[in-house]
Amino acid sequence: MIEFYSDRVHAHALPGGAPWGEAAAASISGANSPGRKRVRIDGRSVTVGDLAFGPVSRVGVTVPLFKRECTMVFEGRFGGGSAHVHITARSNYRDVFAALTSWRDAGSL
Repeated sequence: MIEFYSDRVHAHALPGGAPWGEAAAASISGANSPGRKRVRIDGRSVTVGDLAFGPVSRVGVTVPLFKRECTMVFEGRFGGGSAHVHITARSNYRDVFAALTSWRDAGSL
């Protein structure tokens, strides 16, 4: 299991503009609000705050040039549909990057 705190989260329906129910849309709006959120990764599921995405696929992890942060991008099931999620971490970003790439490359996705 991997745990860290995000500095920024952005999630939206996949494909873009696909309709979600009101409850799912409200939950995503809460996740997209500013503030740190606890991120837990266990197997093929990712939990951001109290929102669970899973199973996840198409995971990308990067450290953008000239920035001291790590960003993970993935697709996962949420609220009866699919979501595209970006999670950015600045605290201990090198450790987070190493843990995320190890998880992604372990072959379980």
